Amino acid sequence: MKKLKFFVSVILLLLLIVGCSTKSKEEILFAKDYFPILANILYEYEGKGIEYASYKEFIDYTTSDRIQRRSNNGGTESVEVVQIANGKVTVIWRQSEIYYRQNELDRKGTVEILLMEPIKVGTHWTNSDTSVSTITSIDKAVVTPLGTYQAVEVTKSGPDPTTINLYAKDVGLVKTIYNPGPDEILSSLKKIDKNASLSQSVNFYYPNITDGKTYYERRILNFHTNDITKIILETAYKKAIAEAGKVFNETTKINSLSLQDDGVVTIDLNQSFLDDMNAGSQYESMILQSIATTFGTYYLADKVVITIDGKLYKSGHIVFTEGQSLRVNKADAVQVNPTK
Repeated sequence: MKKLKFFVSVILLLLLIVGCSTKSKEEILFAKDYFPILANILYEYEGKGIEYASYKEFIDYTTSDRIQRRSNNGGTESVEVVQIANGKVTVIWRQSEIYYRQNELDRKGTVEILLMEPIKVGTHWTNSDTSVSTITSIDKAVVTPLGTYQAVEVTKSGPDPTTINLYAKDVGLVKTIYNPGPDEILSSLKKIDKNASLSQSVNFYYPNITDGKTYYERRILNFHTNDITKIILETAYKKAIAEAGKVFNETTKINSLSLQDDGVVTIDLNQSFLDDMNAGSQYESMILQSIATTFGTYYLADKVVITIDGKLYKSGHIVFTEGQSLRVNKADAVQVNPTK
C-alpha cells in the first residue's frame, strides 16, 4: 500500500511539472506588441505588382496610446491616426492628399480595426465596409528584403479583393499582400531608419515696399516626431532675405496655427508682431498678404484669418471684422535663391 501511494504521488508530481512546463511555454500575445509606438522612425517598403506599391511611412506624432503616421508612395501622401488600446489596434481617422503637418491625435471614430485580441487563429471582426478580418496565423514565416520574421497574419476578405497583412512583434507591419495569386501586389519591409526626420519644402513670402513686388524663398525644413509645426515655421520665417523686408521680428510669436475643417487657415500672432512692425498702411497690407500667402500655401488653402492674441486684428491702419480673411495670392511673386 505504501509503495502504491508513493507511486501515485510521483505520477501526480510529474504531471504537475509537465503541466506547468507546458503552460510556461504558452506565450500570451498582445496587440500592442505588434504596433510599437516609436519616434523619429521611417519605414520603407518595397513594392511589386504596381507602381505605387512601394512607399515610405513616417511617424508624425505620438502619445502613450496613439500614433499619427504619414505614408508617401511617390504619388500622394496620406495620414492616419491609429489607437492602440483595450486589446485593439484601430484606425480612428484617415485622410489622403495631406502634405502639411497638423496634429490630429484627438480625432475620434473607427475607420478600421487592424488587429484584435485574443491573438489566436480564428479571432475575427467585421469592418465598416462589410469585409471580415480574421487572424489566420500567429507564427507565419515571412521573408522580406530586410529579413525573415515570425508574424501574425490577418486576412481581410469581403467586397474588395482579399488583403493579407503580416505584423511582426516589436516591428509592426512587415508585408502586405493584395489580391493573393498570380496578379498579387506586394509591399514588403525593406528598411527601418530609427533616426529619421520628415523633410518638407516650404515657400516663405516677403514684401518689398520699394518696387511693390513680393519675393519668396523655398526652404527645406526638417520635422522630427512631435515637433510643433508652428514653432518650426515661426523660426524659419524670422530669417530675412536681401530682396525684401522682414515679416516676423525676433519677438513675434505664433500663438496658434491650424487648418480648420472649413478649409480656412487661422493664425493667431502675439501683440509684439504689431508693436515691432513700424509700417505704413500699404506696407502693412503687403506684410499681411505675405503671411496669408505663406501659410495658406503651406496648408494648400485659399483663405487665411489673422488675429492678435485671440482678438480681431486691429492696428492704426487696418481693422478686420469677425471672420474676415485674406486670400492667398502668389501672382507675380518672384523666387529668390532658386538653387537652395
